[in-house]
Amino acid sequence: GRTSVVGPMISVSRFNDFDDAVKLVNDLPPTAGASVWSQDWGVGYRAGRAINANRVWVNTDHPHPAEAAFGRENRNGLLTQYWREKRLLVNYS
Repeated sequence: GRTSVVGPMISVSRFNDFDDAVKLVNDLPPTAGASVWSQDWGVGYRAGRAINANRVWVNTDHPHPAEAAFGRENRNGLLTQYWREKRLLVNYS
């Protein structure tokens, strides 16, 4: 049978460089959210932009500010197939 993940899941993997890390994440099945942790917030920000997920948290543990609580996944109209909404939440401290 097929197993569905109902709660949060964490994966820790080795990678060779920045491009390898982003490819590793983007080759996984689509996800609603991902976290990036880096000592260099610039690298974290770059990774957050490159990862294909609706929400990416950088150096933070999944806060949900009010303005990011509801997405617009059910858009209608001509641009629906081209529209991709993304929220990037970065902790600079």
